[in-house]
Amino acid sequence: MKLTKLSLLGAVLISGVAFATTSASAAQEVNSNGTVWSSEGTATFQENTGPGPDIKSPLRIENVTDISFGNHQQVSGDDHTYKGVFNGTSGSLTTPNVVVNDSRGSNVGWTLQLSNTQFTNAADATDKLDNAVLTFKEVYPVSKNNYPVDEAPTIAAAVHLDGTDAPVSILNAAAGTGVGTWTNNFGAEVDASTTETTENSAIELYVPGRTTKTVNASYVSVLTWTLLDAPGK
Repeated sequence: MKLTKLSLLGAVLISGVAFATTSASAAQEVNSNGTVWSSEGTATFQENTGPGPDIKSPLRIENVTDISFGNHQQVSGDDHTYKGVFNGTSGSLTTPNVVVNDSRGSNVGWTLQLSNTQFTNAADATDKLDNAVLTFKEVYPVSKNNYPVDEAPTIAAAVHLDGTDAPVSILNAAAGTGVGTWTNNFGAEVDASTTETTENSAIELYVPGRTTKTVNASYVSVLTWTLLDAPGK
């Protein structure tokens, strides 16, 4: 079953806990001289309904960032692989990422799929980057709860998107992993040396040399992220 789908150009959540009270106390004396007693503590968990009216599923995508290859890339007549860049401007750069929250309580795992449309000139829908391939090579997952890396979702060796809008699995959380909130970063952490043109080797765009390219045109691909409720899909 598809639970969450987000599309874009290419959110502290606590499970509800209600503490139950009983009409009659379960406390009782264990021994005859009153020095040992037993009692009970109870908690009833309600389904996590999400952070707001637009996101209600206990398994959900909380945020996705755009990806960019910058505006400094030069036209090449040879086959060329362009590296991604980091998001934002100097002083406030961030790594492209997708944030997934699994608050179902079952810990059965999940799959995140991704598809994309062909890179198309924003000013001319007939101008497309034919046979361009978008690749995600690495993910650096970070747990909000500081869970260890062996409990993190994983990425395939490389994820290739050909612009046909066909979904492929990009992240997989096996049973017992991917629980809670994970920020899945596509690229290394930004540091003081990162600039607006620093290459992000985790994301690549291959464009054949023979593909027609319009100078100074902005080519856009729509990425669709779909979260499924079981691993290995």
